[in-house]
Amino acid sequence: MSKALEFQFNPHSKKTETRADTFCFFPETIKEKKSGFLYCLGELKDSSAQNQDLLYVLAEILKKRNYKNYDNAATDSFQQALNKANEFLAKELQKNNLSWLGNFNFAVISLNSNCWLKV
Repeated sequence: MSKALEFQFNPHSKKTETRADTFCFFPETIKEKKSGFLYCLGELKDSSAQNQDLLYVLAEILKKRNYKNYDNAATDSFQQALNKANEFLAKELQKNNLSWLGNFNFAVISLNSNCWLKV
């Protein structure tokens, strides 16, 4: 089963506010280099005042958790970062912050030296 991804550079507006942002994080120390590069792309349609910083906060959580444990394998650190991000979103739901549901798209990519093809 294949999945198609769609990215619209100029989405059609229905008089709603759409926020989109990209985040690129690079290792700052030699120990962080093992975790590689982290890229995030997020979109929030119909963003309310309560959700103005949702994309930024989510990206920061992913960054901090991904580069936190130097001793873990890169895949483990990335999985822990994704788990922490999901915990954050679950807490938002517990606070009755539901306006982002159905209006939120977020992609996270982690690249490290172990995934490069050697020809």
